[in-house]
Amino acid sequence: MPYGGQEISLRYYSPYSSRTRPPVWPKLLAAFLVIALVGSGSWVVWALHGRGPGNAVQDPKTTVATSASVTSATRASGAASAAPPVQVAASTIAVGPNALSDPKSAADTYVQAWNAADYKTMYRTISTRAQAAIPMDAFQERYEAIIAESGITAVQVQVLGQEPGTSQFRVKATFTSTLVGNFTQENVIPLAQDGPYWRIEWTPSLIFRELDGNGRVRFFPDDPIRGRILDRKGRPLAVEGLIKQVGVVPGKITNEADLLSRVGTLLKMDQATIKKAYESGQPTWFMLVRNLPNGTPEDTINQLNAIPGVEVHVHSARTYPYGTLAAHAIGYIAEISADQLKVFAPKGYRSGDLIGQSGIEAWAEEQLAGKRGGKLAVIDADTQSIRSTIASRAKAESLDVATTIDVDIQKAAEEALGDKVGSVVMLEPKTGNVLALASHPTFDPNIFVLGATKDELTYLRNEQSRPQLDRATQATYPSGSIFKVVTMTAGFEKGGFTADQTLPCGGSFDLGGNVYRDWNPARHTVTYKEGLVQSCDVVFYTVGKKLDDMDAYILPTYARQFGLGQQTGIQGVPEASGVVPDPKWKRDTQNDGWSTGDAINLSIGQGYLLVTPLQMANIYNSIANGGTIWQPRLVSRILSVDGGVVKDYPPVEKGKLPTSPERLAIIQQALQQVTTTATGTATAVFTGFSPTVAGKTGTAEQAKDPHSWFASYFPAQNPEIAGVVMIEAGGEGSANAAPITRAIYTKYTTIPK
Repeated sequence: MPYGGQEISLRYYSPYSSRTRPPVWPKLLAAFLVIALVGSGSWVVWALHGRGPGNAVQDPKTTVATSASVTSATRASGAASAAPPVQVAASTIAVGPNALSDPKSAADTYVQAWNAADYKTMYRTISTRAQAAIPMDAFQERYEAIIAESGITAVQVQVLGQEPGTSQFRVKATFTSTLVGNFTQENVIPLAQDGPYWRIEWTPSLIFRELDGNGRVRFFPDDPIRGRILDRKGRPLAVEGLIKQVGVVPGKITNEADLLSRVGTLLKMDQATIKKAYESGQPTWFMLVRNLPNGTPEDTINQLNAIPGVEVHVHSARTYPYGTLAAHAIGYIAEISADQLKVFAPKGYRSGDLIGQSGIEAWAEEQLAGKRGGKLAVIDADTQSIRSTIASRAKAESLDVATTIDVDIQKAAEEALGDKVGSVVMLEPKTGNVLALASHPTFDPNIFVLGATKDELTYLRNEQSRPQLDRATQATYPSGSIFKVVTMTAGFEKGGFTADQTLPCGGSFDLGGNVYRDWNPARHTVTYKEGLVQSCDVVFYTVGKKLDDMDAYILPTYARQFGLGQQTGIQGVPEASGVVPDPKWKRDTQNDGWSTGDAINLSIGQGYLLVTPLQMANIYNSIANGGTIWQPRLVSRILSVDGGVVKDYPPVEKGKLPTSPERLAIIQQALQQVTTTATGTATAVFTGFSPTVAGKTGTAEQAKDPHSWFASYFPAQNPEIAGVVMIEAGGEGSANAAPITRAIYTKYTTIPK
């Protein structure tokens, strides 16, 4: 058996042995002793392993392999509650005669087993008197439960030396705990001769020196209050607040049937569910039935309080004051999962803790949660009072997260979007700040704190509406005509096209028998610049074909230079990369060759192209500010409790649009004319609106009704805000997305700056 990296033999060497041939008399004596041992019932084995209550005699050469779990909190485990199931390794330390032949060997064997968490071997080294006081299973369970309660992940014990003139050994134990950090204790292991062998005079104080038979180990957490998530003006989007809880005190019930009927009616709950919530409680316990949603009428609360046995308490909890507002960006907290606990347990998290699950709540978990502290103490098993402190760790205060979201602009976006399925992204051109990030269907993060009803769970799990999907950053779509600014730029830079060049428009585009139609059936001619104003498909078919004839990778390369086909780098929320197709992509993913038709489809934002609304908003934000591509910034600063800046996240420039200022100015002029001239596709929507909006409509074809897009910035001169409105299956961009944009900008003009 392994022992300190060496093999320990179980053979016993007499101190009288020598290298010379031994005399015969020792053999005769040995034979006599063997006969005596057999006849006396193997007293040596009894001495080695003890015969406490219920314990079978064990062979000292046997290695026990078992898998046990803690099954009861009532057996003297030493912890305040039962530990979770623990896999127990096989005994790995041999306990032969030599291991207990002298105090030093016995102490070393005990320490080796403790370091290996080999509680079975530890038990076999303790005295018969100690074994009589605690069965082996209870011994093991007590160690395991204390380790679980203490958050201990490692124990390293070393023998310091023997106390002079005694059979006691000083040891130092170093404990690694996820709850209170590392701590060290020095202790004394007492030994006594037990028959012909030396054994440990074990008591619970050998686990922790403060512990005795009637003591229990309990961890008292001291967690900081979770930090706030703030909008750009300091308004709380997530904060520790107060919620109301409805509960039943069983001993105060005077008419159970009446209670169940009235509570069930007021809370719209099944009576069986209500009864199950309190039936296991003691007479004086407050048994929680349900958390009340924010805005519960006072009349309802008063009616609940009037029912004998029912009480409404106020409790501190995470709250989201604006409900569904910016829910996908803010995220939510919920109970930590088993998989998450594997990652977060070393940071002091325990089963039942709440942790950020999505959005900024998850992204900034470390800052928002602070550092958990607490006290590991010995309590009296009867009175539950604290006797002594084993170890403690001070908490580190949590931090606040300042976002770039503006509550007023977010409200304007969500109100304008209404019940339509889609999203809105609004950015600040000079910084890349995310002013609004709206997605619908949405959800109320308070649900996860208050507890979801059956109907709410059904809603959250709906696979068609998918309310927890952030459509602004995670959903991808063909962009339709708002992509044409990319094609126009590539045509300027690589195709030799000029702003005043005349090109065919309307009708259709013939390509070797394949006909690509324009949304406008009337054939006419326009300038290259006017082609963007009118959103003329044939103009961009022409550009796409020419670029493809030159090099099939030109247009895909420009799309990527505009930021498509890759994540934007926004903080706090998950995002999709989208797809920019090119010959290699099609060969690798579709097992098919590239065709000119693919380039023609790409030129108008169709075909295999997939983008997120955030990506397209960032493109138009870059056009608005003169060509700087910002990384969208959702988090601006991490703040201390007193408002000091702990960490700043300055705007990050990712690059420049791949065109000259002169050509970008032509695109800007065309986008302004989209909303102001007779031929502009959005003029009807923005007639009479001032200042001028610059933008582009998009109608992205798909299997069913087309997606409706409008990308824009406002005002057209010196823009303050830019973004995208996208409505799934919303029809033409001018019919749905553009009017929503106007509503947002109308509200924006009334918001105090």
